[in-house]
Amino acid sequence: MAMESVGMTLAPTEHGLKVTQITPNGPLFLSGKVQVGDTLRKIDGQRCDNVLAHAKSMIYGPAGTSVTLTFARINFSGVEEEIFVGLHRTAASASPDSPGEGKE
Repeated sequence: MAMESVGMTLAPTEHGLKVTQITPNGPLFLSGKVQVGDTLRKIDGQRCDNVLAHAKSMIYGPAGTSVTLTFARINFSGVEEEIFVGLHRTAASASPDSPGEGKE
């Protein structure tokens, strides 16, 4: 069975894993909830900090299986908001990785 993802590129920062790209028509894009610049905080309820390899191992899974992601975003008032997204892993075409970044 093929291992699939949710269609995003992440980059480690001192504050966590920042979304740097969202794959058009991928599961994350179609949810409409996440933006480039949001920070991934949890995968299936487990903190992921800024360890890209750990996050990739948790996000990738068999096609059609689900994963719940929690993101953080600073709103216009300067307050951090949590965004919860439940997704099904599917194949999505994406551009090649940039150095230091990882597609998820």
